[in-house]
Amino acid sequence: MRKNNHAIGFLRLCLIVAVVLHHSVLAYCVFGHFDHHAYLLSSAPIIDRQRWGGFDLLVRWNDT
Repeated sequence: MRKNNHAIGFLRLCLIVAVVLHHSVLAYCVFGHFDHHAYLLSSAPIIDRQRWGGFDLLVRWNDT
């Protein structure tokens, strides 16, 4: 029988949620920009005009 480690499963769930949340709020960060000429220098491929500074804290914390 295969035994599941619940602590590892919970850690995996937290990491997946953190990655999905991080990538879903990148378009709403204040520091986000899109450069048409140098695509690789852009922070995200989609940038929204309505932004919130609280997402900056989340993204910067998750980047560390």
